[in-house]
Amino acid sequence: MPPKMEIGSALAPRGGQTARARRSKGPVARSSVFLLGIFLAGGLLSACAPKGEALLSRAEQSLAAGEYQAAMIDLKNYVSDNPSDPRARAMLGRAMFEMGDSRAAEVEVRKAKELGASRELTIVAECRLLIQQDEFDRVLAECTPSGDAALDAELAVARGDALLGQQKFSEARSEFESALRVDGSSLYATQGLAAAAFGAEGIAAARQVFQNAPASVQGRAGLWLAQGSLEMRSGNFPEAEVAYAKAVETVAEDDNRGRLSALAGLTEAQMRQGKTEEADATSRSLLEAAPKLSLIHISEPTRQL
Repeated sequence: MPPKMEIGSALAPRGGQTARARRSKGPVARSSVFLLGIFLAGGLLSACAPKGEALLSRAEQSLAAGEYQAAMIDLKNYVSDNPSDPRARAMLGRAMFEMGDSRAAEVEVRKAKELGASRELTIVAECRLLIQQDEFDRVLAECTPSGDAALDAELAVARGDALLGQQKFSEARSEFESALRVDGSSLYATQGLAAAAFGAEGIAAARQVFQNAPASVQGRAGLWLAQGSLEMRSGNFPEAEVAYAKAVETVAEDDNRGRLSALAGLTEAQMRQGKTEEADATSRSLLEAAPKLSLIHISEPTRQL
């Protein structure tokens, strides 16, 4: 029986080689070991990566946590292997919408429905797409309660947005408050409530909503964006500058729309105050960010503010 060979001894230079030979072959051997390490590491990472239902579950968790980029990547990978899964298609449509690709989101939602997806899977994305198209009457007629508390909270936000679009601030406020009773950490509901308060009573009432927001919402970039937008509309440019600067600081790295909105708002707030040098620097950051964006338009969460 041949002697057992350890992996380390197989890669080590043999004792009969001269020092010169070892030196000449050393870089090649090291490169081979390095490449072997990369190959093995890649294989291990591939083997450890979730697949099937585990991948779908991770995407669902990312979607619930607001990590839309991560969710979209996982869902695209899942759908490539499971193209006929209506639930995955519906989730992908939701993630794409949140990332700003409304056209692709609409395609995925339609595919999900063609594959037999239930109303519960597609209705939130459908309602938000309708709002983006200013189809407010349809939202109020079609985005009705389902009997599921969590889903109904999201539908209440959609109806509240539609009522904001119709300038019905008191009714909109009731919808957002009902959503917050179910999910007190809903960013969309808090944004909407502030917008309704602003429309009905002015900026002081909106500021009160921001100040009373729960800790889980306070400090999030979306809330700063909403506050900056309302301060701008009130002509309070220094306050708007502060809010937009906070949004720039806190926006998630993969939230391209949010970053663009924050930089654009900050540029305008600085220009309105005659801060030309600051505005010029911020606009340069905006131009640097713009080529990285697939879509260039105002962030969906602040569409009605």
